[in-house]
Amino acid sequence: MTRRTFQNPVVEHCHGRGARATGLLFFLVLFASRATPAQPVPTLRSVTPDVVQRGHTANLTLTGDHIADASQVLIAGHSGLFATIHHPTPATKPSNDLTIDITASPDAPPGPRQLRLVTPNGVTRPLILLVDDLAPIVEREPNNSPGEAQPVTLPAIITGKIQADLDIDCFAIDATKGQRLIFDVHAFRAGSKLDASLTLLDTAGRRVAHDEDTNGLDPLVDYTVPATGRYTLRIQDLQYKGGPDFTYKIRGGQIPYVDAVFPLGGQRGQQVSVELRGRNLAGMKKMSMALDPGDLAPTRDLAAPTPAGLANPIPFAVSDLPDMTEDAATTSSAPLTPPLVINGCIAKANQTDTFKFKSPAAGPLVLQVVAARFGSRLDALLTLMDEKSAILARNDDTAAPAATDPRIQFNAEKDKLYQVSVRDLTDHGGDAYGYRLSIAPPKAPRPDFAVTLHATEPLRLNRGGRTLVRAEVTRTGGFAGDVTVSLWPLPPGVTCRPLRTSATQPSSGVFTLAAANDAPTGFHPLSVVATGAIGDEVVTKTASSDPAIKVVPQAYLTIHDAAPIAVARIGPPSMETDPKARAAKIAALEKTLNTSTPQLAEAQAKWEKTFDPARAWEIADVIEARASSSIPLQVQPDGSILAKDRVPSVDKYTVLAKVAQGSIRAIRLEAIATSDTIGPGRAPNGNFVLTAFRAAALPAGSRDPGAGKPIEFASATADFNQAGFDVADTLAPGKPDGGWAIVPETGKTHVATYRLKSPALPGGDTTLAFTLDHSSKFTQHIIGRFRLLVTSAGKPDDSMRIPSALLAVLKTTADKRTKEQSDSLAAFYRTIAPELLKTRQELAALKTSGAPFPPVVSVGGAAKLDVLLDRPEGFAGDVSLSFEGYSTGLDDKTKEPQPFTKNFDFTPVTLKPAQSPAAVLEFRPKPTAEKGTREAVLRAETTVNGAKYITYSAPFPITVK
Repeated sequence: MTRRTFQNPVVEHCHGRGARATGLLFFLVLFASRATPAQPVPTLRSVTPDVVQRGHTANLTLTGDHIADASQVLIAGHSGLFATIHHPTPATKPSNDLTIDITASPDAPPGPRQLRLVTPNGVTRPLILLVDDLAPIVEREPNNSPGEAQPVTLPAIITGKIQADLDIDCFAIDATKGQRLIFDVHAFRAGSKLDASLTLLDTAGRRVAHDEDTNGLDPLVDYTVPATGRYTLRIQDLQYKGGPDFTYKIRGGQIPYVDAVFPLGGQRGQQVSVELRGRNLAGMKKMSMALDPGDLAPTRDLAAPTPAGLANPIPFAVSDLPDMTEDAATTSSAPLTPPLVINGCIAKANQTDTFKFKSPAAGPLVLQVVAARFGSRLDALLTLMDEKSAILARNDDTAAPAATDPRIQFNAEKDKLYQVSVRDLTDHGGDAYGYRLSIAPPKAPRPDFAVTLHATEPLRLNRGGRTLVRAEVTRTGGFAGDVTVSLWPLPPGVTCRPLRTSATQPSSGVFTLAAANDAPTGFHPLSVVATGAIGDEVVTKTASSDPAIKVVPQAYLTIHDAAPIAVARIGPPSMETDPKARAAKIAALEKTLNTSTPQLAEAQAKWEKTFDPARAWEIADVIEARASSSIPLQVQPDGSILAKDRVPSVDKYTVLAKVAQGSIRAIRLEAIATSDTIGPGRAPNGNFVLTAFRAAALPAGSRDPGAGKPIEFASATADFNQAGFDVADTLAPGKPDGGWAIVPETGKTHVATYRLKSPALPGGDTTLAFTLDHSSKFTQHIIGRFRLLVTSAGKPDDSMRIPSALLAVLKTTADKRTKEQSDSLAAFYRTIAPELLKTRQELAALKTSGAPFPPVVSVGGAAKLDVLLDRPEGFAGDVSLSFEGYSTGLDDKTKEPQPFTKNFDFTPVTLKPAQSPAAVLEFRPKPTAEKGTREAVLRAETTVNGAKYITYSAPFPITVK
């Protein structure tokens, strides 16, 4: 084993070493060059255990993909952690796990950290690692009953998972008479789906303690042991559910637990004395602490350092208002003068605390109670009265979402005597019923802004490409200035197109990084920086801290080599501004493609020697196509068939076509999405339902479909099947509503392959009759454009399609071909000749829609966008093209940026290897789309050797009016 020990350098960055240290760093992982194998993406899925005890070293097992060659461990959060990687020997090197040691210093602050691995191929996503006072114990199965209970030694923090429905986890505990055991479950509070039920059984298996919902949905058991013996702790989901997201942690043992503190908060910059009320505090009843005047956060976590260890953290409020206790407030003979905060407690049932005050000036005052949100059990009722105790206002819950503490705002008269009272709504009371009552003018919010980076996945960039970054700018206090978001320090060869946001325009929050072809490889830290003018002051800020780890998280930029694709252009070529120049260029390119040369003839001859027609897909030569609805079916130059005019409710297509190959093994049906419709179906949503597909071989000279010999199929498969609408249903329709359909994958060409039970047409040169039946109950669900192909190969070359007529030509030696045959074959070769690839690409680019750029579109209208890819010769992968961008605001449920689909309808486009690298994307604003201009990017995605490559265009504006 080789070992490498280092103090985590990221931890040092988290403690204020200049702007770089406090900025939000993020990482960009780049792929390998086109000439080298694809870089595997490192993925970190789990860490076991995910708890490290202060003052100890933990051996952790990390599972994931492509992490065994990790060179560094990155830990974002407070300092005090050191990492050692254990590299397996080559003979035993796994590809999906790694072991590391993490040492936590005795003074390492407790709480969560973010852990990542750095590998030669990039940085992983982070996982959460918890630093705690207690030793971790990992749950082991089977432990589903008291008889199988897993022995644990307390105190400890047990980490586990209710893995499946009906799962129960049991732990055996040796307890001593007189011990006061605390079992505090953390599941719901940590984002787990577990609604835990916790039970303690005595030595006889009797239930002696049970809880479910003390801390939200998390249980807390407090039990004083009456007799020494072995007890069983049992945890399960309240509804017997389970799964990967039903995780939990149980802090258990004779550990300190604080139920409440008094006061609930204090004044910033002051030394405060806090009373502790709880269990197992080893006689500690008070603690003192200084509230840092430079810490502007409205809350902090108070973790009491008791002789028995650190107690559970309690939220503690911090404000700038003068503080006083309720005793001082009630014993004063003179009325109180705002602004101030009164720290009080409803110490017994039916208690009401009442205070008198006078406002020194006329104007608005706010009476506000802070209690439940800081762990108090008080359900406060706040009442405002005049000097004669007449009620002026009353409140028990603020209107804000999830708020349970009351607030009253009123216009006070100068020097008029008022009274304010606080009591529990249900007339309960006790030591845990504390509150803070503030009386102060409403605080005018200072104009300000903040920026948050949204990057749940590692951002990926390639030399010569771009990657997308998204950020959210939040304005407060009426701030209406522009904000620019950028990245720094950028390494040589890497550029950033900043994000500029305006208060008056909707923003997608997108900006991009681009890498030159010679950008240096290696790791480069970056910070997100936002700049805006607040009044006469130019303010520069780093991104917001991560609330989970209380610090700005960090990561790295890793540069690798180029991707196999790039977005060459968005919008029409510049010469489209001059129609005459564009027309002349198109004519010149078409002449080149239509002209035979000696060099092309030589290349064609070489191609014919290597071309294997048996491996090609033969495009059936359509003789006749008709529809039962009598609509026209027109044969196109590429051999496809296009349905025209009206759209009937149902229809049946019958196609007669000649094929040259013999021993046919498979028939392929291509449902083609065209550029002027979302297709490939004629239904308004682009869908179709093919209820039946049939094929028959006709007797020589016959054109009667009914006279043919049916071809028997062994199977039917498709590149995509809509749920409940499998292409196999087209062979033996048994469901009245069945057939092949493709929602939601409309707007794309789809392929169905029908394999024969045994090879058919031994002699070849046969006429086939095809039947495509669309008789489902879904009206107008009919294929709009399609093509039929056949092959005699068991494993055909999907990239090679050749018209049926040319196969016969290829069977004839060059010296015996007619001029017409030679010319047609030469014309076909020019459509696939590598020597003319760039010419074909340039022509395709010029023949795009020529839509105005940047696009401006009205609600109810549609816009088109011309796209040109840079796809190198020989690259044979599919490329998916789509838009990306974001609407203003965050989703109420996910708290993530609103996707572009909130404002626009659009359908991705997939370019096949044989298709032009030019494409046209169409999009439509929804009726509720935000008006104004926002930026979007085009996303291009492909897969090579199992590795996914994603690259982006430069941002471009879209205006909705």
